[in-house]
Amino acid sequence: MDTFGVLNELTCFRPSRQSQHCVGDDEHDGTTDLDKKIDDVEDTTGHNPLQPATRLDIIQIHCSNNRVSWGDKDGDLQCTDPLDLEIVIDTSANTALLRLCGEVYINCRNPFNRRAIYLYIRPENIVSITYRNDNNTRSLSFSLQRKPDLITPKEPINARPRSQALLDAIMAISTVTDFTVRLDSSSTAPAHLLKKVASIFSPRPTWNDELGNLSRLYEGEGGLVANANMATSPVASTDLEDDARTDLEDGAHTESEAHPDRPPQKRKRDSPDIESDSSSTKSDMPSINVMLRKMEQRIMNSIQQLGQKLDDVDPCRYGTEEREDVMAEVTQRCDDEFIDLKVESADVFEEVKGDVERVLNQVDDDVKERIDVLEDELDERLRSYAKEAAEAAAEKYVKETLLNASWRMDGTMSIQRQP
Repeated sequence: MDTFGVLNELTCFRPSRQSQHCVGDDEHDGTTDLDKKIDDVEDTTGHNPLQPATRLDIIQIHCSNNRVSWGDKDGDLQCTDPLDLEIVIDTSANTALLRLCGEVYINCRNPFNRRAIYLYIRPENIVSITYRNDNNTRSLSFSLQRKPDLITPKEPINARPRSQALLDAIMAISTVTDFTVRLDSSSTAPAHLLKKVASIFSPRPTWNDELGNLSRLYEGEGGLVANANMATSPVASTDLEDDARTDLEDGAHTESEAHPDRPPQKRKRDSPDIESDSSSTKSDMPSINVMLRKMEQRIMNSIQQLGQKLDDVDPCRYGTEEREDVMAEVTQRCDDEFIDLKVESADVFEEVKGDVERVLNQVDDDVKERIDVLEDELDERLRSYAKEAAEAAAEKYVKETLLNASWRMDGTMSIQRQP
């Protein structure tokens, strides 16, 4: 019995996954080589699988200019961009193609001096694909059992300096099993399409040999798996089986030590009966246990790393030197603003002072003019009062004089006033 089949039956292992149906434009004729290959593939009924009648069975994704991040061997977060994400899932045939692609400029005389470098992600190696949408930043986090296949042309790649960093990043991603693809912000795929693939991996799809045929790449010249020496061939025993075999050998060795008198048991030839099926099922159990232990160990390591990160969180975002630089910059800006405010205040004070002086001078002139007018009016009134008083006094004097006048015998009047 296949190890992954037993694991799915016993643990109901259903990795979450997500898809995005984005249409990317090719630089030449508007179709990618993946689209061309899909058009060339026909099903057993003789019609194109992407015709409207069967298009619901195929989920096709092409998202360009995505940012990929991963953790290196030292635990530091690394990232690169841009990389294209392509996913084609045929639900009717239970097959899938998943790959990342980046174009690298190479040193050659050919005017087409770009080569596509691929990272093929085989669905049977996928542990989970997690979709997240944090602050309108959508991402797909891949967790794999095995490293992705690095696909390059057969000829050596001599990248130009401006593409060397991208090539190194793609090669670095091919050495890890956990990475995150942050989708480009210009993507307009709805959320329900991104969550549509949640139930596709039960049963788990197999690799689409037609679309993933390496002989179709690089204009028919074919590609090769550059990191094949680091990957394990399909016919070879897996690491989990090796660990299980080691556990079995250790158990047998322990049992032989516990019963030294018991003769060694000879290996029996498998027979197609019920007992052989039962023994086959039992032989698969250690590998399943090893897989579950490794999964548990990865989960515990992730929890431990998360706890360490939470313990290392500093309330301040910056370190000591950064804080000093920020404080110095803030102080300098405050000083500059204070000087500017002081200069502007002096200019405003001078303008206000001139306006006040003009107002005071105008008020002074108005007061003087008003005083002159009042003085003229007062003088005129005083002269009028003096004239009236003089006339009244003269009239009184004449009356008194006439009243006191006396007539003489000779008929003359004496106006001398008597004392």
